[in-house]
Amino acid sequence: MMLIDGIAAEFLLSACLRYDMSPIPLTLEATVRLTPATAGLLRDGQTIVCNGITFRIVKAEPTRNPGSTLQGDYPLSAIQITAFPDSVAGVAARRRSAVIVSHSGFAALYRACGATAKVIGDIPIRQFAVYCGALPTPHLAQVLQEAGAIMVWRSGQIHLLRLRELLNQPIQGALEVASSETLQSSLLELDDIPVYFSTQEQGGFIQGPRHHLAQCVRYAPGKNQAELALMGKVLVQRTAITTELNCTLRAGDVIALQGLPLVIMTAAHVMQNNVDGAGLRQYSRFWLGSGS
Repeated sequence: MMLIDGIAAEFLLSACLRYDMSPIPLTLEATVRLTPATAGLLRDGQTIVCNGITFRIVKAEPTRNPGSTLQGDYPLSAIQITAFPDSVAGVAARRRSAVIVSHSGFAALYRACGATAKVIGDIPIRQFAVYCGALPTPHLAQVLQEAGAIMVWRSGQIHLLRLRELLNQPIQGALEVASSETLQSSLLELDDIPVYFSTQEQGGFIQGPRHHLAQCVRYAPGKNQAELALMGKVLVQRTAITTELNCTLRAGDVIALQGLPLVIMTAAHVMQNNVDGAGLRQYSRFWLGSGS
C-alpha cells in the first residue's frame, strides 16, 4: 500500500507511482482529503515522502467531489498533487541561466541542468545547449534519443542504459494474464520510426539503416554514421496489461509475457481508497515493448 508520511491512510484517496524512461523517470500523482493539516503539508514547492522516496510537489490543485465521494451530505473537498523526486525535480524548471556543454558526458550534463541524483553509467555528449528561459527536459530527451539510450529510476539513483544493454538484461519474472491490449500496426511504425540522414563535411549525404522502402525520412544536421544508426533504434509499444499490484516491477525491467520477453516502458502502480464506493483497489498497469 502507498503511504505519504504525515498523512493518515484514510485521508489518502488515491495515489499513482508512475515509472518511465523520460528525463523525469518517476512521478507521484495523489489525491488527498483536504483538512487544515493536509493543506499545510501539500503546497506547491514543498517536499513529501512517499514509500521512502522524497518528492517535491510541482502542482497542487484543490478539487471537490473526487470520485463522487461525499462527506455527510456535502461533496468531499480534496487536493490533487503532482510531484517529482526531489533529486531530479530541478531539470523540470525553466533555466535562469544557460547550460552550454561541449565534449562532456550525460551525467555531468544532467547535474548541470539542476539534478542532484547520482547517475550510474554515462554516454558521451559532443555539444549541448539549453538557453535561459528554456525547459531542459525536451533537450535531454533528444540527447537520449540520438544516443539510443534511456534512463530509469533505481533505488534513488538514475541508471543510463543503451538500448542494446536494456534488451540484453535478464528476465525479472513472468506475467500470465487472461488478456492484453495488443497494438500492432506496420503502417504507424513506418510513419513514426524514420530513417535519418545528414551531410558530411565534403557535402555528401549519409543515412542510417533503412528497414523499409516506405519508411519516412528526416534530416538531422551534424550527425555521423554511427549516430544516425543509433537514432533509428527505438522501443515500440506492443501491448498493455493490468495486473495485481506489483511495485517491484518498474520501467526498464524485462519480463516474460506468455513466454515472450518484453521491456516495461511505463509502469503505473495505483491505489484507490473507496473511490466511487468501491472500497480499496490496488493494481499495476504495464506498457510493454520491444526493439524496432
